[in-house]
Amino acid sequence: MANALLSDRLQSEVTTTVHYLSPQLTMSLALLLVCFQRRLLDGR
Repeated sequence: MANALLSDRLQSEVTTTVHYLSPQLTMSLALLLVCFQRRLLDGR
């Protein structure tokens, strides 16, 4: 019983962490792509 409860809590925490970090990582990667695209178009 304790093992199942620990597994459930761990899965819940991992899911929460992934859903919390996902938008922040997506926005950061989008900004990085914009910067690289601008450097490419500027000819640097």
